[in-house]
Amino acid sequence: METLLLYYGFSDFFKDASNTFSGEISYVRFGENHFLIFERNEETYKLYYASYPQSKFVGKKAPDETKLLVSPFIKAEKEHREYLQNILDVA
Repeated sequence: METLLLYYGFSDFFKDASNTFSGEISYVRFGENHFLIFERNEETYKLYYASYPQSKFVGKKAPDETKLLVSPFIKAEKEHREYLQNILDVA
């Protein structure tokens, strides 16, 4: 999973202090205030869309909008990887 995150430019995982997500999160920005967020709980991942006014608020304040996109996200699933690729290709 780490290779996938590095390839797409996701941040390192860190503890979410906003109490929006459980576990640790990693994010990548696409567009002005749009973010994809991976939530990691042990070895389980979920992919979310979230909107923040600025990247400095990710993991610190609750997002303006959030939507669960894929749960669980399984790297071995071709459809999951293609879904992520399609979102970031459009951005």
